[in-house]
Amino acid sequence: MASNVDQQPWDDGVDICGQSVPMDNDEGWRRAVASMKQKDEPMESNEDDDGGLYERLMRDDARINAQLSDLRAAHRAGALDREAFSAQALERLRPKPLRDMLEVDASDPIAVVGRSKAVDEATLRALSSIVSGPRSSPEQRKRWPVSLGQDPIIKATSSGDRLVLRFRCEDDVKVWCWKMAHQVFANEGAGLLYTQNVSFEYPCAPTNLSRLFRYVSEGVVSADASGTLVLAASDRTLAYPDAEYGFEGELLSRWVARTVGRLAGTQSYATRDPPGFTSGEDDD
Repeated sequence: MASNVDQQPWDDGVDICGQSVPMDNDEGWRRAVASMKQKDEPMESNEDDDGGLYERLMRDDARINAQLSDLRAAHRAGALDREAFSAQALERLRPKPLRDMLEVDASDPIAVVGRSKAVDEATLRALSSIVSGPRSSPEQRKRWPVSLGQDPIIKATSSGDRLVLRFRCEDDVKVWCWKMAHQVFANEGAGLLYTQNVSFEYPCAPTNLSRLFRYVSEGVVSADASGTLVLAASDRTLAYPDAEYGFEGELLSRWVARTVGRLAGTQSYATRDPPGFTSGEDDD
């Protein structure tokens, strides 16, 4: 189950779907725990001069209660001394390596494009129906990185809480990445995808596509009765960073419809110059 994480010596984590994922960093977690402290509350001191870390690990904070309740109970019962409790608590709070968080059991080429909750079958079918993108023209086919007899066919599946794209072969991965970056979502930045059983060095997805995958995996976007992906949460207006390749003040529901339309081939435009907007409105 080789993954592209094994191939790249990333110093600060691997960008899955445009989202930076930090690797192990004890000092970073100490600062994160410290940030939970109320700003107007004086810093407690202790004889070990750990900057108040122990007190913050023991305080009643909902963000860490679920992860540390058993360690706290063992510490209070005397089974763990203060030093052992603090060390084990930090170890548990430390982020897992990306591969441990995303790896699935698979022998075919795959990309894990989201991890939040299980995606229902109707939504997976709706995503599968468009995720391959519109058919490429003969001129576009000439620009593909490798020659294929037909457009790539990708299937959206799930493995537990992971949203997974399955490819027929590695050449499908290369052409699909090209189609998304040059044909469907032109003029965008892109984030590295987490892949398995793929030797292609830089499998990426454009920002808008990555965001759609994230919303699907979080349940924000799902299939309606007609089998179309739509906004399934309360509507809101886009703001940075969600408007990075969208438009400040645009309704999220409209963005979803446009993005789905681009994948389905009913809308076609370069990201920086979509219909209904002038190029000057997206200069940032």
